[in-house]
Amino acid sequence: MNIKSQVQDLQQIKMSIIRSQVSFKRLEAKELSKWAKIPTSIAGDCMNRQNIMSSRISSIRDGMTLCGQARTVSITHGDNSAIHAALTVINQSDILVVEGGGFKDRAVWGELMSLSSIHIGLGGVVIDGSVRDMGDLKKMALPLFSAGRTAAGPTKGGGGKIDIPISCGNVSLKPGDIILGDDDGVAVIPLEIQNQILISSIEQMHFERKIINQIKNGSSHKDIFKIKDIPLIDKEN
Repeated sequence: MNIKSQVQDLQQIKMSIIRSQVSFKRLEAKELSKWAKIPTSIAGDCMNRQNIMSSRISSIRDGMTLCGQARTVSITHGDNSAIHAALTVINQSDILVVEGGGFKDRAVWGELMSLSSIHIGLGGVVIDGSVRDMGDLKKMALPLFSAGRTAAGPTKGGGGKIDIPISCGNVSLKPGDIILGDDDGVAVIPLEIQNQILISSIEQMHFERKIINQIKNGSSHKDIFKIKDIPLIDKEN
């Protein structure tokens, strides 16, 4: 299906799409730059090892990273009408996060949407669903994380909701929350606790660097991690 026929479909179908009016604190670039240095694993560890999306969601190629504030979309399974609508209201540097229910039998994202997103200046896209046009998507600079891939196209007209609290990859999030993505997966940092999690994350990174130096300097695993002697079982008993 070419872009002309897709536009015609969207114009002809009476879509039930609603958008919530939201207001959240937009972080300055210097604040987000600090978060961009935090690995998803560190952020998750500092949130009691929570708020990491399901392992089914990963980058479409190694080396992709994303960092920004979320704008959310909830769709019906396999339908991308609301995603098209969201691309008309989203802002530069935002991370588009799509609640697709983990449905992977129809692609709700492809080459044309990625090209539009690059033109808009999105910071990245996370989809709990499938994408297609992988050969082209992998060549693009847009960071894209998804649950799967398939050649099967989306349905049109299922509607959806924009800028509402959603669940993506089994993690609850809302517009404005910080989204981190790297080769390990995707982390969600609630906006209201981002300051304390950032401080904890930086401290954890410093702590781990000390451990790395101890290992390189020859310290034993037992001493570094304070592992007690392991008792032997008396076979006679």
